[in-house]
Amino acid sequence: MPLGPFGFFDRDRACEELSRTGGQLVKLDAVVDFELFRAEIERALTSPDGSGGGRPP
Repeated sequence: MPLGPFGFFDRDRACEELSRTGGQLVKLDAVVDFELFRAEIERALTSPDGSGGGRPP
């Protein structure tokens, strides 16, 4: 696995490796229904005024 930025297929290969070896995230995903948290996470990640944040153009 490269230490720098992901290449074109690196992310897919990493996910396949995790699925094949049964990494901790795969085990956690089997137990926790993360969709229950979607609304709260999306609410926390959006700004109240609808702007995307960052420096204005």
